Amino acid sequence: MNNVVILEVCWVCYMPN
Repeated sequence: MNNVVILEVCWVCYMPN
Protein backbone atom coordinates (compact mmCIF):
# COMPACT_ATOMS: atom_id res chain seq x y z
CA MET A 1 0.00 0.00 0.00
CA ASN A 2 1.39 3.38 -0.99
CA ASN A 3 1.11 6.26 1.43
CA VAL A 4 0.14 8.47 -1.50
CA VAL A 5 -2.98 6.39 -2.08
CA ILE A 6 -3.94 6.70 1.58
CA LEU A 7 -3.58 10.47 1.43
CA GLU A 8 -5.75 10.65 -1.68
CA VAL A 9 -8.39 8.37 -0.20
CA CYS A 10 -8.39 9.94 3.26
CA TRP A 11 -7.05 13.43 2.62
CA VAL A 12 -9.92 14.95 4.58
CA CYS A 13 -8.83 12.88 7.58
CA TYR A 14 -5.67 14.99 7.67
CA MET A 15 -7.46 18.18 6.68
CA PRO A 16 -10.32 18.68 9.18
CA ASN A 17 -10.90 22.20 7.87
